[in-house]
Amino acid sequence: MDGAAEYALRHPPVFPRLTLMFEIPQPLHPALIHFPIVLIFLGCGATALSLITDRWNIRSWTVVLLVLAAIGTMVATWSGGDARHAVGLLPPATAQLVHDHAEWGETTRNIAIATAILGVLGLWIKAGPSVVLAFRFLLFAMTLIATLSVIQTGRLGGEMVYHHGVGISKDASP
Repeated sequence: MDGAAEYALRHPPVFPRLTLMFEIPQPLHPALIHFPIVLIFLGCGATALSLITDRWNIRSWTVVLLVLAAIGTMVATWSGGDARHAVGLLPPATAQLVHDHAEWGETTRNIAIATAILGVLGLWIKAGPSVVLAFRFLLFAMTLIATLSVIQTGRLGGEMVYHHGVGISKDASP
């Protein structure tokens, strides 16, 4: 062995240690789901507001909220699938609850995507005022359906965690 190789073995390079300002939570699903929940609620409120005013570019901001909510539901559904595989075997009643929660999560995602598409299309409509108003009411109805769907999904998720202990680490308790 030559001197340089021997030196390299005895003195490995020192790299600065990367320190994160926060830790990525495990499981990730509970941390991610609150973003689409809030965005769906805000989108519903903004859609209601857009029925009574055109100020503040409310229609454009509403569509931004709805598109972000749709993206958030896609990420939440993906992370929920990963979380489901991490919990392992469950009693039959709890497994059914997890299944129902997953189904409602997928339904919420699909409704959020359809609502976002409808919102984007609504910005491009160049029709008479009555058609535009009807389209706004349709969008508002869709956001109400998305809100009800996310409430049901959250109710089932809360029941899973708080009543059945799904996803709760026994090591994390004091």
